[in-house]
Amino acid sequence: DTWELEIHSYLSYLRDRLLLARELLAESGSIFVQIGDESVHHVRELMNEIFGKENFQAQINFRSMSPLGHAGMAKIYDYIIWYNKNKDISKFHPIFIEQKVEEEPEFVYLDIGDGKFKKLDRAEVITLDKESKKKIFKRSDLHSSGYGRTCDFPIEFEKHTFECGKKSWRTHRDGMRTLVNANRLFILGKNLYFRQYHTDFPMMGLENSWSDTAAGFSDTKKYVVETNPKVIQRCILMVTDPG
Repeated sequence: DTWELEIHSYLSYLRDRLLLARELLAESGSIFVQIGDESVHHVRELMNEIFGKENFQAQINFRSMSPLGHAGMAKIYDYIIWYNKNKDISKFHPIFIEQKVEEEPEFVYLDIGDGKFKKLDRAEVITLDKESKKKIFKRSDLHSSGYGRTCDFPIEFEKHTFECGKKSWRTHRDGMRTLVNANRLFILGKNLYFRQYHTDFPMMGLENSWSDTAAGFSDTKKYVVETNPKVIQRCILMVTDPG
């Protein structure tokens, strides 16, 4: 309501500042713009014009408030539009967050020792104690995405012979022998799989939807639009070098 020509005045104002920001950025730099859902599409078009659509990195939706006092469907997310000045040389360091085994539906097999296992339902996984959860694994395909001659061979396992078919295995003979000795293979149906335990890497790469960034009920804001420090921290960590 402060803009004489409404959205046209607002976008002209924003365009001048984005042009200046682009000049100030290092070639490997990034720019993040936080915006609500009312104008995100306008700002995205504006940044395409200024930074080039080829330098678009991501549009992140993040939870900015709790769903209290909303009429109709609650609108609790804001957006961060992320562009690079030059995507070819831009800096990016992925952020990993801990993933609980009960939140990952593929991890449903419990190692019960002596090479044996049993399949659990989700309710059973949730009720396991801490030590038992360390024995939870999922099946992982042993086939490679391509073909390598040194990884094309039959596997003898538990009195069965498995051929790799049109795709080769993910490792060579010595590697497969190591997996057998480490009790990392198992048969499910007619196929041979790798046992991938949740404890092998209980992390997941941060995606472009952040649901853990809303301010707490006790947090007071000085401004209507005020960014949670966690959001700023993540942006900085992703695009700057350690130290």
